[in-house]
Amino acid sequence: MTASAATAPAVAAEVRTDVRNTMDAREKLQAALTALGNDRATALTNLLKQVAKDLAAAAKADPDRLFGAYKTWKGKDERIAERIAVITDLHARIEQRVEEFKAQPALREQMAEILRARIAALKESKGTHDRESGAVQAQIRKLQEELEALGYPATTGPAKGKGA
Repeated sequence: MTASAATAPAVAAEVRTDVRNTMDAREKLQAALTALGNDRATALTNLLKQVAKDLAAAAKADPDRLFGAYKTWKGKDERIAERIAVITDLHARIEQRVEEFKAQPALREQMAEILRARIAALKESKGTHDRESGAVQAQIRKLQEELEALGYPATTGPAKGKGA
């Protein structure tokens, strides 16, 4: 039984790491989806700008040149779309895992601790990132909402009680 007691902290650390890694993966996958969406929109805008520029400078449209530009863009767009589909699937599976964590009290508490630490770190760094203050504030609100959804108060400081 002593060996079992000795491995308990290691298991707890492994579980905490797993929860943290899963939460990090969720955020990073969402960021990747946003970036790929932006890349896709930018590629289309660049194609349309180039076509408009080429047609403005030409006496008439060159179908071969237009076809080549379109095919190049379309290939790039399809590759981005494939990546978006894969990352969307992975994100959904990670979200499902997060929901499984929420269903288990010990893992839900781990999530709450991680969220509290992230909120505290963002609040601490907010003063050093004045230009990004709005974005940081939005991140803090999002994390606080998730913490509340877990059933924990969103404040990271001492709770304010009535008459205390």
